[in-house]
Amino acid sequence: SKDVANLGGKKTAIIGAGNIGSKIAAKLVERGSEVSMYRRKTDKLNKVVGYINVSKPKYTIAIATAANSVAEACQKADILIGLTNGIAVIDDIAISSANPNPLIIDIGKGSISKNTVKFAHSLNIEIY
Repeated sequence: SKDVANLGGKKTAIIGAGNIGSKIAAKLVERGSEVSMYRRKTDKLNKVVGYINVSKPKYTIAIATAANSVAEACQKADILIGLTNGIAVIDDIAISSANPNPLIIDIGKGSISKNTVKFAHSLNIEIY
């Protein structure tokens, strides 16, 4: 079973690092998850990543990083979180880039396409 409560040492991909995504990323870093973030506007992405890393608790080792693509953010990730509004960003490549049996959460509206949901289910990966 997946040990969701223990985030230390886990890598999380946040796709759609807007208002909610950046807040979730900050919390995950505080809990010890390495967070790789992606959003289309790289200037805002870099500011969010910088803010998270500057404002995290002093003894927190985990950091947030900016990725250049969805696939890069998902590379070797244990948890994939989509936070886009109607844009299917988590695709087959993103899932294939992640660690085996990742936890996938669609917090946005349609961050994952119907075909990708079928692909995930074929690999016995649940999507929340």
